[in-house]
Amino acid sequence: MKKAIILIFLIFLNSVFAQNFDVWSERGGSFTIGRSEKIIIYVKNNGATVDTYTVTFTKTASYQGMDVSNSISFQIPSNKITDVQPGETVSTVGTLVILGPITSGSITLRISNQAGNFKTYTLDNIKATYPQSLFEFNTYYLAILLVLSLILFIKRPKLLILLFLPFSLVQAGYITITTSAEFPYIFNNSTQGYVIIQNSGDEIAKDCIVSIDSGYFSSYSYIGDISPNQEITKNITLIINNQLKDGTYISSLKTYYKDSNGYSFSAITPLEIVYKTPTVSKVSVFAQNIKIEEGGSKNLQIKLKNSDFRDQKVILTIHLPDEIIVEKNTIDVSISSNDEKTIIFPIKSYNALKGSKYAYFISAEYEDLYHYSSYSIGFIEIIDKEKIKPAYILAFIALIISIIMFLFTKRKTKKR
Repeated sequence: MKKAIILIFLIFLNSVFAQNFDVWSERGGSFTIGRSEKIIIYVKNNGATVDTYTVTFTKTASYQGMDVSNSISFQIPSNKITDVQPGETVSTVGTLVILGPITSGSITLRISNQAGNFKTYTLDNIKATYPQSLFEFNTYYLAILLVLSLILFIKRPKLLILLFLPFSLVQAGYITITTSAEFPYIFNNSTQGYVIIQNSGDEIAKDCIVSIDSGYFSSYSYIGDISPNQEITKNITLIINNQLKDGTYISSLKTYYKDSNGYSFSAITPLEIVYKTPTVSKVSVFAQNIKIEEGGSKNLQIKLKNSDFRDQKVILTIHLPDEIIVEKNTIDVSISSNDEKTIIFPIKSYNALKGSKYAYFISAEYEDLYHYSSYSIGFIEIIDKEKIKPAYILAFIALIISIIMFLFTKRKTKKR
C-alpha cells in the first residue's frame, strides 16, 4: 500500500514538473477582412532544465449559423521554440488573415514540451467585418479618387453616388491553396503516403499537380480541378533517389495550379521525411519576412545558429515558388560551436503578382553517422513600385484640397 502511494506521488510530481511552463498570447488590432494581423505567442520555461516547445493549433468560426472555419488563415512560420533556458521567456509570431465575415471564432493554441506534456491557450471572441475605409487602395488611385470627389462636390454633389457605386459592386475572385502530406518512416526504397490539398478561396483551381523533387526523394501526382472550399486527399508513392544515411530529411512539396484565365501559379510546403531513424538537429535556421517591389530584387537575410558543442558543416538551401528566383539556391556554410551567422540570398521577383504574399522556406542540413535537418518558413510580399512616398503624396493632396475648399468657401461668402 505504501509503495502504491509513493508511486502515485512520484507520478504526480513528474506531471507537475513536466508541465512547468507558462503560455500566453497577444494579438494586434481589430480584425478586418483581408488585413493581416500578428499573433505573438509567448512561452516561459519555469523548469530547471533547457526545454523545447512545439506549437500547433485548431480553429473554429461561424457566420450566421454557418461553419466558416476556412475563413481563418493562420500561419506560424516557425512552430518550434528551441533551447529555452530555465526562467527564460521566448516568443514566436504567427500571421492571421480573415478571408470572410465572421460573427464568432476562436483559435486554440496547443503548446507541448519535449516530455509530451502540453498546455492550451484560446484566442476567442474573434470577429471580422468588411473594410470600413479605403486603406487598401493604391496610393495613386486614392489620390485620383480624392480629386474627383472634390470636383464633383463643387460641381455636381449628387454625382458622388455614381462615383462610389462601382466600388460596392466589384468583387475579385481568389484562390488559396493549402497543401500537406504524411508519410510513415521509410525502411525500403519507397513508401506510400498521402497528400491533402484544400482550396479555401472562392475561385476554382484548375489542373492541380503536386510534385516532390529533391536530391533525396521524388514523387509526382496529377490532382485535377479543385472547387472552392473543396478538400482532396490522394495517395502518392515516394521514391528514394540515392543511398541515404538514417535520419530526418527535408524536401519541398510543390503545388502547381491555374486560375480560370489560364495563369499559372505555384505554392511550396516543407515536407519532413524520416528514413529509418528520426534525429533532432542542433542547428537552427531563421527565415526573414520581406517585401519586394514587383519585378524587383532584394537581399534575403537568413540567420543560422549552431547550438551543438561541435563545429558543423551545414548545407543551407532556399526553397522558393516559381514566381521568385535566386541565382544559387544552395550554400555550404561552416559554423563553429555555439555560433551564429547571417547568410545572404539575393532573390528576384519573376512574374510574381503585386499584392500577393508567397511562402518560402529555408532548410539547414548536416551529417555525421546520421542525417540532421531543420527548417524555417518565411513570406515574401510583392508590392507596387512607388517612386514617391505615399505619405508625401497624401500630404500634398490634403494641402491642395484645403486651399481649394478655402477658396470655394470664401467665394460663396462674397456672393452672399
